[in-house]
Amino acid sequence: VVAGAMLKDDQYKPDDTIGANSSDSPPREDRWVGRVTHNGNIGPITTQLDYNKVSDEDFFDDLTPDSLELSRSDHLKQSASLGYRDNNWQAKLIAQQYQTIDNLLSSQYQFMPRLTIEKNNSGANFSPEWLFEAEFTDFEHDQSIDDGGSFVTGERSFAKAGISYPMRWASGFIVPSVKVRSVSYDLNSFQAGADPTPSATTPLATLDMGLVFERGTQFADSNYLQTLEPRVYYFYSDYKAQDDNPDFDTRALKFSYSQLFRDTRFSGHDRLDDANQASIGITSRFINDSEGREVLNIS
Repeated sequence: VVAGAMLKDDQYKPDDTIGANSSDSPPREDRWVGRVTHNGNIGPITTQLDYNKVSDEDFFDDLTPDSLELSRSDHLKQSASLGYRDNNWQAKLIAQQYQTIDNLLSSQYQFMPRLTIEKNNSGANFSPEWLFEAEFTDFEHDQSIDDGGSFVTGERSFAKAGISYPMRWASGFIVPSVKVRSVSYDLNSFQAGADPTPSATTPLATLDMGLVFERGTQFADSNYLQTLEPRVYYFYSDYKAQDDNPDFDTRALKFSYSQLFRDTRFSGHDRLDDANQASIGITSRFINDSEGREVLNIS
């Protein structure tokens, strides 16, 4: 899909015009917005393109390109990716940058490129499940330390490998897992005194257990299947000092019910969190018998 708009702005005043520096004057006469999106696949190969660009930083303040399905944003994504997936593995190569249209904000990190490789879950039961995930990213920035800015740049390698043994029954499940996570860097611009090649490796273990109780119930002349699903999750991970690790794309996740049962509290891979915690939760679902549709979920 290719979409765009262009106009000559009659509010523009050239530099030699009286009042040219007025706030009413846009920064340029020829103003435009463009968007190119693409999603395709050939067998196991997928391609994707999402490229957005505007002519000037005031474009969204003066105009509303709703018809292009391009929402206002301080950072417009410009990315292209190539993916591969079969029954056992999936991989993705992506190049991504942003156009920052607010001078008061710092520009975003660029992935030039990012490669991810992951082993697919086989779905097997009562059988060892081997786990593997790896990611390599080259982070670049327009305001890097080498260019007089304050942003660290360089390469990050992350890998996670392990094994789980899923045991699932109609009435419940037990899934123990052990993994090792490792992150390492090769930085080409960094703060004075910092280690240019920091790294960290930590083991972790999880035990996920739950039961499923069911009963029939009726409400407003409709029959429902109600479940009661208690769940216990234990998560242990060693502590490892990571003072020299940069912070490229990692943020603390907002707390939610599902966060109780994750083996990390961060997005991104710059921090390997330590933990020694148990979580207890309970969920009840109401499923309409005639439609097979879940109408209520309480946790």
